[in-house]
Amino acid sequence: MKKVLIGLFLIASLSVLGANSQKKTTSTSNYTANIDNQYFAVDGSLMNMYSKEKTEFKNKYMALTQKRDKKNLIALLKEYVKKYPNDAYAYEEIGTDYDILGNQKEAEKYYLKAIELGDDDTGVYSLFLLYSDEDYLKSLNLTVKEKNEKNSIVDKYEKQLSDAGFTHDKLKELREHKQMALIGNAYSIYRLAIYYSGTKNHKMAEKYAKEFLEFDKTNPEILNILKNISK
Repeated sequence: MKKVLIGLFLIASLSVLGANSQKKTTSTSNYTANIDNQYFAVDGSLMNMYSKEKTEFKNKYMALTQKRDKKNLIALLKEYVKKYPNDAYAYEEIGTDYDILGNQKEAEKYYLKAIELGDDDTGVYSLFLLYSDEDYLKSLNLTVKEKNEKNSIVDKYEKQLSDAGFTHDKLKELREHKQMALIGNAYSIYRLAIYYSGTKNHKMAEKYAKEFLEFDKTNPEILNILKNISK
């Protein structure tokens, strides 16, 4: 079952990228609450806009993702983090691609970096799934003490995610928005800024709020997020 979850969580979903980038809102105003009133949605006209800086990256990313060319996708993302060294999700995705290629040691390194930068939900879950892989742990030839330490981390992260009310599906949806935000999707960037503001993850809220200023420098919710963080 864990391997099934790993596969469902790690493999990028092009159908999601395509469908969500075309979704429209019916509101005549720029911003409206969605049906469960948990997030705000951006007017459809913004959802096909991308940062000028990221246009070339987006095109390369989409092409490599469609080809499932993980090796060159890793190379592209490594160049990306040189320019955006604090983009936590980019490190998680590098880890994901290494994981899919079977290089779990490199995957672990990038997952840990993502968590260090504030990716305390999907990044934590990626590492949790990795440490839950008994085949990987066996390949490390760990001492009893080292294995116990890894198991302690698994228990810690499982409790952390459970206490926060996360399920596999909720984390997968959150990760999909991070993937779209990575390539400049305004809708996902806005939702993530609002979401992380609500969870008091100031590091991630500030990151996505500042990114959204690319699309709307006067949005009151976004400006309020940045104001509260600066206090």
